[in-house]
Amino acid sequence: MTETDRTDAQDSLSIRLGKDEMQVLASGRVVPEGLEAAVQEVRGKLHGLGLASDEIQAQAIENFRKAVKAGPQLKNAVILEGRPPTPPKDGKIEWTRDFFSKGFYIDPETGAADYRRLTAEVNVGEGDLLATISAPVAGKEGRDVFGHVVPPREPKEAQLRAGRNVRCDEANRKYYAKVSGRIRCVGGVVSVDDVLTIKGSAGLATGHINHPGALVIGENVDPQTEITATGDIEVHGYVDDARIICGGTLIVHGGINGGPHGKVEVEGDVFALFLANVELDAGGDVFIQREINQSKVRARGGVDVAKGRIAGGEVCALGGIYAERIGTEAGVRTSLIVGHDYKLHAKIEARLAELERLKPKIRKIQERVDPLRSRLDKLPPRLKENIAKLLVQLKELTARRQEIQAEVESLHEESEARRKLEVYVKRELTEDVSVTINKLTLLTREPFPGPVRVAIIEGDIRVAQTRLRR
Repeated sequence: MTETDRTDAQDSLSIRLGKDEMQVLASGRVVPEGLEAAVQEVRGKLHGLGLASDEIQAQAIENFRKAVKAGPQLKNAVILEGRPPTPPKDGKIEWTRDFFSKGFYIDPETGAADYRRLTAEVNVGEGDLLATISAPVAGKEGRDVFGHVVPPREPKEAQLRAGRNVRCDEANRKYYAKVSGRIRCVGGVVSVDDVLTIKGSAGLATGHINHPGALVIGENVDPQTEITATGDIEVHGYVDDARIICGGTLIVHGGINGGPHGKVEVEGDVFALFLANVELDAGGDVFIQREINQSKVRARGGVDVAKGRIAGGEVCALGGIYAERIGTEAGVRTSLIVGHDYKLHAKIEARLAELERLKPKIRKIQERVDPLRSRLDKLPPRLKENIAKLLVQLKELTARRQEIQAEVESLHEESEARRKLEVYVKRELTEDVSVTINKLTLLTREPFPGPVRVAIIEGDIRVAQTRLRR
């Protein structure tokens, strides 16, 4: 319900209902000598709102007197308040170890971060307990100022499915590794991948690699090589003009160089020393230690070059962009887009298309069975058997329709949860940097010393000084 104001413009006091009728608010000036007249005015207005019981009026007047005692000028003073509902506790995935940390190892002596050494514990053993799902807990209903019931929202179930090499104990809601390997969780599916290790480089000697699991390459990925893995890929050297398709996290201890044959597609996060002339799509965050140079990067998480520069090219990040420096001194434009989910539209359209395909199937079955529902017991055995099969099929199709509708809602919620409308620059934002947020675009005409942030401020996109972040 929108906020309601039931004030007579002739009166000196405003007594109105707050949002969702959870409060009664008073505004106006009340001098001591006019207090009792104001109290009577409040009583009348409460009565006009439908709040006429002696108990309610006594509580409201007591609070009104306290508010006036604190100062004669009232502005949205709360004189009556309902009891808000107790929020529920959503179900939660409780991981047994820090499998998916995005932090880096910190040298205890120097305090320096080692960007080639992640703190995530990705290796698991056969039989290891990976996760437990805690059940959601319902909230408790509240009451508005009229005493009407205000229900809490429904708690959400934690969503996790067992993928490859993972066993789910449904009764206890626990997930176990069926084999030793490398854990991965993408799209709400937890898997344990077999690890294939290439001791040298991937190239002419190995041929193209397509592995149903995790892949570790001891040296480099040579030009025109195609690498596909359903799990994580870890490269201890460099990637040069290669095609990479990774179903988990991509870690490149050296940098990634693009080229006419190169493209990188990753379902999870990306960690690399640098990107140069690379076309990269990532389903998670992108962490680059030194530089993103003349590359096209799209990420459904954030893009973080906290110790380096973004120079030229285009970077699109749903979860915001963070860098030490952004732009070039050579007049080469750098384009940034934040808060845009490059995959959402295609994902939604795919599900809506499936929903449209289900509609005629459901309608056709309903047209066949609905006239016969009331006399199923009188039907011949064969027809009764056929109708029973159709009813099972109808139930399955209806359940799938509900699943798709829930998936569409979940996709919107997930995208919104990841969305951050900000570009943060620690040292310098140069001229000729284009930043787009919510279809508003700013083009810098001069350099800005950091720390600065580019964000929507008072309805417009602006560059603003900000505090240094650690």
